[in-house]
Amino acid sequence: MLTVACDYGAADLERRVLALLGARDSAPTIEAVERAFALPRLRTSFDDPRIASFDLILAGAPGHGSWQAMLNFTEGFYPTDAARRPRFRGGERPALIDPRRRGDLRFDVRWLKGPAIAFGRPGCLTEPQLERAAKRAGWRVERMMSQVMDAADEEAFVLRRGKMQAGAGFDRASGCIDDFSWTRPADPGAR
Repeated sequence: MLTVACDYGAADLERRVLALLGARDSAPTIEAVERAFALPRLRTSFDDPRIASFDLILAGAPGHGSWQAMLNFTEGFYPTDAARRPRFRGGERPALIDPRRRGDLRFDVRWLKGPAIAFGRPGCLTEPQLERAAKRAGWRVERMMSQVMDAADEEAFVLRRGKMQAGAGFDRASGCIDDFSWTRPADPGAR
């Protein structure tokens, strides 16, 4: 998997996630994700006519901390079986055949190795901070109980704006974010 050394620290990574929440686009594109995280032009993880998936590890460059996060951006037209018409022109950087129709989008950031940070210190994005930023950006904040089969139920943190939905998970010990996901369903007729 591609690893990108980033010239910013863990606190700036979290500011970049929050900046995406403030974007007025209907959904992030791979180009918007590249700009937001100061990434080079990415290549797909595999060549497929109905799905484009980009996976990489972000890591602090020397002098920017020992943090790491996994980033995934996927756009897919489901089902992906061969009987369906292609939606992407293949290659290392798939291009939509009809850019007016977007597929199901999913963008995830999962913190793999955070700095030794504590609640209230730089680099620790907390639920209240995320909630305030989301509300300023026009997201509706919802909390609901999530059932976990092998553990106690826990409260889920969900953001909604139009057709988009985002969610976050927080480390119970530190209270800091450890994963963030953003989804948007396919455009009507884009299957």
